[in-house]
Amino acid sequence: MNNNNIIEDYLSSKGIYPVKKYKNYSMYHAPYREDKNPSMMVSGIRFEDLALGLSGGLNKLKELMHDSPNIYIYRSADKIIDNKSSGSFRFIDSKEIGTNPILNQYLASRCIDISIAKLYCREVYFTNGKKSYFAVGLPTIFKNNFALRNIYFKGNLGSGVSYFQNGYLGQNLKIFEGMFSMLSYFQTFQSSKCELFRGDVLVLNSLSSINKIKNYASSYSSLELFLDRDRSGVASTQKVLSDYSHAEDFSEVYNGYVDMNDSLIGIRKMIESVKDQIV
Repeated sequence: MNNNNIIEDYLSSKGIYPVKKYKNYSMYHAPYREDKNPSMMVSGIRFEDLALGLSGGLNKLKELMHDSPNIYIYRSADKIIDNKSSGSFRFIDSKEIGTNPILNQYLASRCIDISIAKLYCREVYFTNGKKSYFAVGLPTIFKNNFALRNIYFKGNLGSGVSYFQNGYLGQNLKIFEGMFSMLSYFQTFQSSKCELFRGDVLVLNSLSSINKIKNYASSYSSLELFLDRDRSGVASTQKVLSDYSHAEDFSEVYNGYVDMNDSLIGIRKMIESVKDQIV
């Protein structure tokens, strides 16, 4: 192992390679968290996570990768093709959103107010093998099953779609691909006077659950689709549109972005940038 490239050598031994190499550094997808846009810079014996503001040497990187329930390995743009499991997840407890400052900070980083997250999510505490973890959890239709998200981890405790009746049975059902797309939608249109805020909610938690829409479709006069605007999301949208005449694609709401959360964060950054220029 070349000590001048000790981190690159370590990552390559794990099957993790740079997305792009420059003269003095290389850019990687951070392997210890979901990182669609490569934001980990490696230069010699140091790494820096530009998105999180973390940096360190090989031991720090090993610590992050060891503590993460999943190791994310990307073979092509934005596609996670491998992850590790160090035991089975076991549910311990859930609490109302707002008690855990680390999760509060995580929600803030995704531009989600605690008041919005409380409408649908829980703080979930669980174990994986001998280690304990916590995450923002979206309850599924099965008891003590959740879609889980924290700054390092995207996964599931159990299985199932997430379905919420808000008093609109027989009217409109809003269908989202993932938790943060759904939360971002309601964050954006949270005024109670706004028609866009109204509707029952179905979150697939994975596009592999796309066929589960059939269990709910006949109970509504309108299916409103808010799936991701990437290749797989667009293909799934087209499938639902062809299967159900009362389905409609609403992804134009976040045109120019992959999903509602990308849109929300992008707009917030633009507003802050304008404010800074004015000041």
